[in-house]
Amino acid sequence: MTLPEAHKQFTETFHTKLNPFLDGLLMVATKKPVIDVFKFDDWLHEQHGNYEDKGKCMADILNEKYGKDAFRLVKELACPGAA
Repeated sequence: MTLPEAHKQFTETFHTKLNPFLDGLLMVATKKPVIDVFKFDDWLHEQHGNYEDKGKCMADILNEKYGKDAFRLVKELACPGAA
């Protein structure tokens, strides 16, 4: 996935910009867009509270609130090449 494609998909899915979550160092190393999953998790907590207290994980919240494609997108951006 290219950076412009990642920006478009991320913005359409989460209605927020991708830039605050990008990991510049990993992007240089992988030559692909990569997010800092910890920053993204902090944002999810701001949006949906402490979901772990309800026995849920990030994947649960992504699937419930944003749909199954959101989980795939985050997985691809967090671990490029692993999907």
